[in-house]
Amino acid sequence: MIVIELHGTKPLTANEARKWDHRKLGRAVKNLRLELEMAGRERWGRVGWPSIDGPVHVTLQVRPPDRTHHDPDGWYPTLKAALDVAVAHGVLPDDCTCHVHRAACEPLPVGRRWMVRLVIEPVDGRPETAEPSNKTCNSTDVTVDRRAA
Repeated sequence: MIVIELHGTKPLTANEARKWDHRKLGRAVKNLRLELEMAGRERWGRVGWPSIDGPVHVTLQVRPPDRTHHDPDGWYPTLKAALDVAVAHGVLPDDCTCHVHRAACEPLPVGRRWMVRLVIEPVDGRPETAEPSNKTCNSTDVTVDRRAA
């Protein structure tokens, strides 16, 4: 299991992504990705990020600082940015459905300040490896039956 935590970082929401100007949204996504990269560097340093070759379940856990209403399915822009960082650093070969079998956002109990945690778990319980994978998805692996039912 691979875990990356950000303390004091408010998650980017779908409402913000929809309402904000593209420049403001771009800056927010860039800052979120930089914070995730710094948290990864702080945790793994020069050793390099661990990687998982097989299928994974990805969960974004968010701890809000108050008891106001929060919409967990609105945190998916944060999950998207976190998955992009994981792929860029070789944790996952790709963020397509052949590698990410489940992606979910879930709230944690209220804390003193915002906390965002990305949890990447292998589906079959295989441990992560030290070397990044160069495997890519083959689009011919999936067969779609387009016949009328």
